[in-house]
Amino acid sequence: MIIIDYAENVAVPDALAAEIFGLDADEVIARDTFHGRIHPDDQDGIIALVDDLIAADNRDVIEFTHRIVAADGEIRWVHARKQLYREQGASDGPPAAAVAAVQDITERKRAEEASRYLMRELQHRTLNVTAITSSLARMVYHAGSPETFLERFEPRIRNLVENMRIESRGEGMDLRRALDIALSPYFDAARHNVAIEGEPIALDGQQSQTLAMVFHELATNSVKYGALGQSGLRLSVKWARDHEGMVALSWTETRQEAATGTRRAGFGTQILEDFASMALNGHPQQTFDDLSYCYTLRFAVRETAGKADEAGCQVERVG
Repeated sequence: MIIIDYAENVAVPDALAAEIFGLDADEVIARDTFHGRIHPDDQDGIIALVDDLIAADNRDVIEFTHRIVAADGEIRWVHARKQLYREQGASDGPPAAAVAAVQDITERKRAEEASRYLMRELQHRTLNVTAITSSLARMVYHAGSPETFLERFEPRIRNLVENMRIESRGEGMDLRRALDIALSPYFDAARHNVAIEGEPIALDGQQSQTLAMVFHELATNSVKYGALGQSGLRLSVKWARDHEGMVALSWTETRQEAATGTRRAGFGTQILEDFASMALNGHPQQTFDDLSYCYTLRFAVRETAGKADEAGCQVERVG
């Protein structure tokens, strides 16, 4: 709660409000100090709303939601309900004071944003099923005789469905297993085009699920445009801890002959960049030209209760 004195143009936060804004509790603070904590993109709108409320003759309560920049630079979301108190006996005119109840809703906002991404990811994957199945069918068909096509194709479709089910559970696992799950439906036909190198990295459930989505998107794009769907290309996946203990991962595809117009920005780009950044607090980057495509991701591994399950699909390193 924050008590505002308009005559003195100051405010006094209680312990909870002070913690949210990164200020000292029960200390008299200039109103401009609070305004300075509002996110720059929200400041003008919030100040205008409050000014309109103060100027109104028949309204004394307002509710609003906005971002703040905490003392450590973190961006957080707050919801506030502000009640004005005018001079005793006056129904209009300038207010004497106000009380603002403030609530930190950052986690709720993050959950809502994650939910929106997951819904769009579901739609995105649904639209991709036909393209993936078609590409997988072509790969399997050309990898053997037509007479054995169904015999070779059906197990891979079952494997693809099972892998998507494993991803959806969000269980903790080793980074290598998360990669194996994404690659295994396509790997036999592309075995000689793939090299994998990395140390054991135990991931918690949320990180496993996020990386599974990232690897699924990278594998899907590679089947459509790259090393998992075309001959003459090379895929290299590497990861290691850097000098700060962060995981530095790279997915690199190279070709011998130039190609143009193969990569397009879309929702898949949001998964690889925006969602990976938000869900892993990571630093993703994509670069590509006519001869290569490279996706890099740097993130911190959270401590897990136990060692991640390393069982499951195994894709051996080749090359």
